[in-house]
Amino acid sequence: MSGGVHISLDREASKRLFVCSDEELRSFVDEFSANEDNQQQSLIHVTGAVWKTLHRCLTDGTLGPTAGEFPLNHCFLGGRQLSRASGFSVTLVRPDMTRHVADAISQLSDDELRARYDQYLGHTAEATELDDATTALRKLGEFFNTASSLRHAVVFAAEIQPG
Repeated sequence: MSGGVHISLDREASKRLFVCSDEELRSFVDEFSANEDNQQQSLIHVTGAVWKTLHRCLTDGTLGPTAGEFPLNHCFLGGRQLSRASGFSVTLVRPDMTRHVADAISQLSDDELRARYDQYLGHTAEATELDDATTALRKLGEFFNTASSLRHAVVFAAEIQPG
């Protein structure tokens, strides 16, 4: 897996994850993400490496799973932690919470995202870097909106490097 990936899951698939070992979670994410039917149904959203920047902007500037406040902290590392493996994070946002996350993303203006970027990352963004983050956040908002409409949970998985 390169970067971060969000997965939209129905109730039965979500329930299966709660009993998975860390190794099984990693396999589930890899297999689900590689499945062409899942890709065609837009059940997968690849955020790539920009997820780290966005998580920092939406929380308190750190990569901690408890950073920031609901609902923006549930875009990436917030929510129910499913993986305990070092260096790998899998979190789940319940179906009844996905609407709150989608709404919070849609209410965050581009100017506010820029201000958060400057505050938490300590420098003024280059136009292309901030444009990439803004575009990624808008697409993520659409993904959460669709998941909410389907009454799906959203799982986020990513490699987490220490430090």
